[in-house]
Amino acid sequence: MSSIQNKLYSGVKFTSLATILTTILQIVQMSVLGRELGPTIFGYIAIITIIVEYAMQFNIGLNEIVIQRKEISKSQLSSLYWFNVFAAVLFCVILMAGSSLIINGLGIQLDVLVLQTIAIVFVISAVGIQFQSLALKSLDYRTVSLVDTISGIIYFTVTVIALLVLNQGIWSYVWGQLANHITRTSMLIYYGQRKSILPALYFNVREITEFIRLGLYRLGATSLYYISSRLDQIMIGAILGSGALGYYAMASKLVLQPIQKLNPMIMRLTFPLFSKFQEDRDKLRNGFFQLLRIVSIVIAPLLMGIAVVAPVVVPLMLGNEWTNAIQIMQILTIYAFFRSMVNSTSSLMLSQGKVKFLFVWNFSFAIALTATLYLISTYVGDIAAVAWGLSILQMLSFVSSYWLRVRQSIGPCLVRLISSMGIPVVLASFMSLVVIISSSFMIYSDAINLLVEVTLGLACYVILLVLFQRDFIANIQHMFKKQKKQKLGRYMG
Repeated sequence: MSSIQNKLYSGVKFTSLATILTTILQIVQMSVLGRELGPTIFGYIAIITIIVEYAMQFNIGLNEIVIQRKEISKSQLSSLYWFNVFAAVLFCVILMAGSSLIINGLGIQLDVLVLQTIAIVFVISAVGIQFQSLALKSLDYRTVSLVDTISGIIYFTVTVIALLVLNQGIWSYVWGQLANHITRTSMLIYYGQRKSILPALYFNVREITEFIRLGLYRLGATSLYYISSRLDQIMIGAILGSGALGYYAMASKLVLQPIQKLNPMIMRLTFPLFSKFQEDRDKLRNGFFQLLRIVSIVIAPLLMGIAVVAPVVVPLMLGNEWTNAIQIMQILTIYAFFRSMVNSTSSLMLSQGKVKFLFVWNFSFAIALTATLYLISTYVGDIAAVAWGLSILQMLSFVSSYWLRVRQSIGPCLVRLISSMGIPVVLASFMSLVVIISSSFMIYSDAINLLVEVTLGLACYVILLVLFQRDFIANIQHMFKKQKKQKLGRYMG
């Protein structure tokens, strides 16, 4: 197995374990919030989530240039660190001042103090994000995964206790987010201290002019991408109301939660790795198709499984008042799959420093998305139609992505692209068919039926992988055997 495959599969092991755990915790957390607070209040939580997640995108966008550049001095790192902190403070102040305008513009009944408090996340995140970037630059996936896991556990624990024990209502979500980011930043600062990479009290804007220029392009691209990925919820909330937003946001969360965890994981794994091989097109091509294959093998059965079991999962987890979310979940699985495929191509562009192109791409997509969602929300007024419009637009984006992104980066490769993602889709479709047929014969309670369906689907898919994707299974086995030998060697030494 090549060095790029070794590092990719090794990184997958650490990050996937953290992703699985935090995803399960957040799904349970959403179930508790949904049952206790109802669709309308959950719609308010969706708005708060948009702000919190953008805070992370804001800080990551300014720091990804640290990963992409092969050489960067300590003085430049210090200047970039303080520039990012100053920018986050400024953005926090602007958000606090504009909270009333946001609430009035969306027409929601939300305490202004909630948005003003959550704005602090921008500053908390900025204090530690550079240390995360430096950990990823050195391919230290273990540390980043540990930070994700511990902060995720704290987030879940604080939110649930504040809601169920202290009866804090929507504020329980705010306290959980603050605890999450304080924990994450504290651990990253400790990592920075241990690795002697804490910034100096030094700032010289002339040393980082080029970094700022590229970083702002990247920030613009990530901002446009994030806003476009949340534009559906913003428009539904503004046009159709917080009740409709609650149903849509819950469906979106249940479907996209794994994707939202996987996409940053993909970027963490592949961006620093591809950056090291940015001048070797063959290695980039092989690494990209290994990535696409892994993503397809994981995502295709997960999303198809969600679509199949949604009619059982939603009433069981959330109660009968949430049944309007079932159809939305099933439609959004199409959107989620093609979004993951498009996101997989971003690492290629970033590793080659094509931040301007990504900015233009995301800006164009945002315009198309705004027009589509506005027309559907205004003249159709149905959240299912919004989900269909979003899915179709994402499919078209994937087609365009091949011709304008993949082909330009690694050359013509349409057949290999279709093969890498197509085979897992076919296997997952067969798995779904088996589950659908078998479910018609089940006569037990919903909980037992769900357990049987999930177990049957998982077993079926694993068998199909062993039969038709043997080299993938062999690579996984090789990785674990190598890790075991390395641990044994360290123990014997």
